[in-house]
Amino acid sequence: MLSDEVDQEFQDAVVSAVQRTVAALAAERPLERLAGYALTTDDSLETVGCIAVTREGLLASDDGDLLYQPPNWPLEPDWGAFELAYSLLQRSVDLPGDGLAHVHRSFEALVRALEILKAKGLFGADVYLSVLSTDPSDYLVELESSAVKRLCAQAFVDARSQFLEKWK
Repeated sequence: MLSDEVDQEFQDAVVSAVQRTVAALAAERPLERLAGYALTTDDSLETVGCIAVTREGLLASDDGDLLYQPPNWPLEPDWGAFELAYSLLQRSVDLPGDGLAHVHRSFEALVRALEILKAKGLFGADVYLSVLSTDPSDYLVELESSAVKRLCAQAFVDARSQFLEKWK
């Protein structure tokens, strides 16, 4: 389990990495607008990175539901930005304690990092945000759904639910 100190340090590192990757995307694609941004991890929360999609990327796609399929988003900006967050996450994995508690607390730190940045105006209400495992267990799917509800406007939550219903 993460200690409170490591938890805060990890969250701060994620905030910094997200700011860096969003800035890199804006510099790399100055004529495009961000439509979706997601923090990615694995079921054990031993890794962290990001993926993104722009409005122009959505329009160019043949898949009308691409926004609700973050693992298929085409942009993986500056993974090096997450080096510190990754090393802190690796350090926390080695702390004694309950592995499920580590997953929950680390996932919560990822969600809080996006909440902080949304509150600061880095992401507008028109940007779909998520935190997800790229190959999720049922528990991580549940955590992702909870994160989307916290991070996104109700219209996104409803549209995502409709998308997921198609696949049941």
